[in-house]
Amino acid sequence: MFKLFGKKEKEHMPKRMWHNEQLTDKERSIYKDAFNQTTGEDFIQIQKERLTPYLKSLGFKGSKNNFYKHYSPWIHVIQIFKDHYGGSCALNVGVHLDYIENQLGNLIVPSKFRLEDAMIDKNIEMDNGNGWYYYGLTHEEGCETIDIMIDAFERKGIPFLEKYESYPHPFSDITFDDILNPSERFLEYEIPLRLLKSPHFRMFLAKVNMDIDKKELAIKILEKVRNDEYYSSRFIKPGCSPLIQTIDSLLDKFR
Repeated sequence: MFKLFGKKEKEHMPKRMWHNEQLTDKERSIYKDAFNQTTGEDFIQIQKERLTPYLKSLGFKGSKNNFYKHYSPWIHVIQIFKDHYGGSCALNVGVHLDYIENQLGNLIVPSKFRLEDAMIDKNIEMDNGNGWYYYGLTHEEGCETIDIMIDAFERKGIPFLEKYESYPHPFSDITFDDILNPSERFLEYEIPLRLLKSPHFRMFLAKVNMDIDKKELAIKILEKVRNDEYYSSRFIKPGCSPLIQTIDSLLDKFR
């Protein structure tokens, strides 16, 4: 459900950033049509001139649409995701740990890290709840869009990433009871109920606990994951989960 915003906010928000439901058909055809936006090449050049230097001033490395910051064990990643049809993009941030594989089981070199490799991610929305930034109809509007993205990142992206600077917090605050009874207690860290239920996140959490010398908790979490995966209704019969072998290998290693 989109978030409504008042008259004062509308006056300061370009119409291309409004929700479709708040525009007339004519306005949508003008401000939202991908073919009316400044070209992708022009927008990339504006990114290079305005967004890239800003992100690098914060310590991020990378170029174009992917940036990362690595200070062990943390990996922070920023991705500008371009709409398939052109004309707009989303601004996303992600967090991972450099000693833990991604969900495909690959240990990624930080410089090659992408948002899809991160265990935790967040879309940086504007104040109206819209997460798609339209390029604009002119070069000047493209510059304005980048400025809006930078403002949103400063107010929402940076504070979020700062929550992931004091290892092993917040993962060390997640108890076994949080695994048994998932809740929205860690929502401010973009760890919703569905993620607490995820076998991949639980395996990730077990590895963190093993790293911080909480061996008993790490094994309890893995045993819980194994049991849930073994009897998961996602599969035709018990024991068919492809994660069972990986979990067993971890249990052998941790015991």
